[in-house]
Amino acid sequence: GYSKGSFSGDVESAETCRTACEKAEGMKAPDFKAGGGGYRCECKSKEDCSSGCTRRLLCQDSNYEGPEQNDCFHGDSVVQLESGQAKAMRDLNVGDRILAADAAGRLSFSPVVFLPHATNTRAATFIDIAISSGSSLSVTRHHLLQTCSGSLAYALSFVPGTCLRTVNGDARVVSAHPRQDRGVYTAVTDEEFIVVNDVIASPFAHAHSLAHAYYTAHRILARTFPSLTSMTIVRHANELVGYFGVVALRLIKTSPGLASMVLPVAESVRVSRD
Repeated sequence: GYSKGSFSGDVESAETCRTACEKAEGMKAPDFKAGGGGYRCECKSKEDCSSGCTRRLLCQDSNYEGPEQNDCFHGDSVVQLESGQAKAMRDLNVGDRILAADAAGRLSFSPVVFLPHATNTRAATFIDIAISSGSSLSVTRHHLLQTCSGSLAYALSFVPGTCLRTVNGDARVVSAHPRQDRGVYTAVTDEEFIVVNDVIASPFAHAHSLAHAYYTAHRILARTFPSLTSMTIVRHANELVGYFGVVALRLIKTSPGLASMVLPVAESVRVSRD
């Protein structure tokens, strides 16, 4: 339970978060989130913080997993192996050669050099996207997919009629429906993009260029010491770096001057590697 001021009790719902914010902090704009079996309650001085506001973290359960850590593909998503067989993303291993694409869209089979997520049951909001080609994809809201123009966009922006790239050419979104489920997975290969359920996609969410540049080190490590990238301690360290990376990304997005310095550097690393 949580106790401060005139409030004492468990904060396990949006309503109790609102009450706690009012009684403990004197704020009437709560921000309640649930994820991973835990809860997080933050208090704001006003509802709309786009122009700035005061925020105070009231409490956060130790089991809470923020949705920003759970952006990837559903574990049932399928990739194509060089053997021609299909394999679910939750069953992938480092060293598997899967269908991937380079920045120019050329397809090839590329080795998996790193799996950012171990077997997991992390809660996430997935979007089930049905495509005119007959395939479908289940992916979290902020994962990045290729549009028909070659640019990347959040999965949540792929509404019916939106054009996206597949291995069979351009296709249209027929429907897109959100759902709650568990298990998030992705795979990093030697190439820049991966093919999942026939859709050409970034392996990453939020910021493709920054993540792609960061994983250059993993690609080098996989070629030099391949067994290291399969070690649990390396994956845990990577997740920790990823967490702080999301925090840094938020800072960059809210600081135009910083974004203008950092993003071109990440892009130059990508280009130099290619």
